[in-house]
Amino acid sequence: MRESLRETMRMVAGVCVFYTLLHLGVISYLVGLLPSQLWSWAF
Repeated sequence: MRESLRETMRMVAGVCVFYTLLHLGVISYLVGLLPSQLWSWAF
């Protein structure tokens, strides 16, 4: 029981880290896109 609980926690932590990195990548990509869009709209 203890081992399976540890494995489950490790899996959950891995999924959380994966989704956090994924969201950070998407946010940084969008933030990188926004200025160029604003510049193209401004001029």
